[in-house]
Amino acid sequence: SIQEADKAEANGAKGRALGVLVLHAHFFDSYEALEASKNYADQSAKLLESSGEIFWQGMTEFYVGMVYVVLGDFVTADKVADAVLEIGHRSDEKRLQAYGGFLKAWVRSSQCRHNQAIDLCSRMLEVAPDPTSTAYVSGFLGYAYLESGQFNLATPLLKKATDDFALFQFKPFEGWFRVLLAESLLGIGRTKDASRALNAGLKIAQEVHYAYGLGWAKRCLGRIEHALGNFEDAEQYLRSAAEIFTSIRARHEIDRTFNEISSLYEN
Repeated sequence: SIQEADKAEANGAKGRALGVLVLHAHFFDSYEALEASKNYADQSAKLLESSGEIFWQGMTEFYVGMVYVVLGDFVTADKVADAVLEIGHRSDEKRLQAYGGFLKAWVRSSQCRHNQAIDLCSRMLEVAPDPTSTAYVSGFLGYAYLESGQFNLATPLLKKATDDFALFQFKPFEGWFRVLLAESLLGIGRTKDASRALNAGLKIAQEVHYAYGLGWAKRCLGRIEHALGNFEDAEQYLRSAAEIFTSIRARHEIDRTFNEISSLYEN
């Protein structure tokens, strides 16, 4: 009936709006926003499922999966990635398959299961149907190489990702991936180039208030100062990074950063 159609349309519109709130939560500098997004995601998924909007249901799952990665809840993030992949396969929606794949690879990289992350992203490059999803998958393949210590393989992929995100005008990820590029350049000994990339990424992260990216930037500043032998400055930046990660309860990054502080003066 028309009333049922109107109801379905209204449910779909509300579900999409809640999904956007979940996406925005990932890029806020507030732990409260990250926590609230979990409820938004549950509401959104139910509304979108009832209205038959399978693609947006999958995208909402993907958005909340990013939230769980930031919070360091990798078990839940992995389950969410599987849900996105299942929806993508069920609906034959290649974009969802690509997004679910690189979300799962992000989790695997964070768990130090690097070969699985690299394999996932490599396979998803064959699935990604458009330039946007290809850019994400390729960028996270670079991230996987970075986290595995394969800096020579990571650097060109991360450079391409920064160019892509700048073209898309997706500022939060442009800023973060410039920081990742800086990390990779530092890994191959190009300290001056790393500093330039980092300064650009830091500026963007500050402008858009992307706390997760800003934490990475401050930690990278600490690593650069460490590489230059400036241990006190390195500690200051690392502690600043730890404070930022603590403000959003990014527990995996909190632990990593404090481990670096603890080992700063060793050897």
